[in-house]
Amino acid sequence: MYLRDFKKATLQFIEEHEPSSLVLTKDKDIQDKINAVINNKMFDIMKYKKIEAKEVMEVSENQEIELSDIDSKCYQIKKIKGVEYEPDGKYITFLEDGTASIYYYKYPKTINDETEDDKYKFELDDEALEVMKIGVAAALLKMDISNRFGQIWEDEYQRLLQTLDSRKTAGIITIGEGVDV
Repeated sequence: MYLRDFKKATLQFIEEHEPSSLVLTKDKDIQDKINAVINNKMFDIMKYKKIEAKEVMEVSENQEIELSDIDSKCYQIKKIKGVEYEPDGKYITFLEDGTASIYYYKYPKTINDETEDDKYKFELDDEALEVMKIGVAAALLKMDISNRFGQIWEDEYQRLLQTLDSRKTAGIITIGEGVDV
């Protein structure tokens, strides 16, 4: 989903969408805050629905790298295949020459006031974006003290965060012939 589509869906949800406006709403307060609010909620959601990535590197024995050498957005290693290695905080030392397939988690691309709505594509999955929409709506509506919907949607957002499934795959067990369980 692109940023423009997400904004449109969120603004429709809170009944602030203006189809004829290039910025999607006539509410100047929302226009000024929406990108920052979306970025904040996206970094909140990615703690529950991690963004997975993979990098393949040719490495040599005793080579030490930092997480940022893999990807500037890398913050946690999931696993490394192909070579023996030793992790130590933000450093990884390879214990042999070879090809390392590095599976890791990364931060999303930041959204700011210069981010182009039609070019920014979210890296989060649809389930996470649906929950995030509620969080963004809550944050935007909480700014309007004359309306109680901000707190109502914040409570719903917190509830939905707890239902997010962080697994990308489920384990598979195969039982062969002649095995007595």
